[in-house]
Amino acid sequence: MLLIPGIGTVEHLKLAYDCGVATVRVATHYTEADVSEQHISSFRRQGLDTVGFLMMAHMAGPEEIARQGKLMESYGANCIYCTDSAGHMLPIDVTEDLMERAIRIDRDALILGYAGVYLTFLLFAKRTGAKYGVPSADILVELGRLKVVGGQEDMIEDTALNLARARRQIAGASAAG
Repeated sequence: MLLIPGIGTVEHLKLAYDCGVATVRVATHYTEADVSEQHISSFRRQGLDTVGFLMMAHMAGPEEIARQGKLMESYGANCIYCTDSAGHMLPIDVTEDLMERAIRIDRDALILGYAGVYLTFLLFAKRTGAKYGVPSADILVELGRLKVVGGQEDMIEDTALNLARARRQIAGASAAG
């Protein structure tokens, strides 16, 4: 089970445990390991496999990742994952040989990697882009500039609105001048 504090709660962990879940991955932004304390310690007290999951690792150096991982370890995590959940890292940054896997690279994958945002943002960016007449790529790039992370999906619509407003102001200024 993957749990993001603020979306999932300790009560959700208890429910998952009652349903037979034996492993939980508690995921936070690479700078926010401290918000995982109650979730990791609660599940660990039950003697279950508890993993700390640091997302968006491409945005930090090894020292910061290690510091955040040590926090999760101190809360009881018996394993720490450091992930580039946005797909932003360059091939040279990845030590695994990917040549044997089928790799699909399309416009969406390139934009997500360039922007450094979550794959889960794509559908919402496309929907809000269509709703407000803003290209989804522009929305995703702006979300990356703002360093928006999982759990902040409400920012997608706000960003689209702000971009649409800015486009209208530019169009109005061009028409007037």
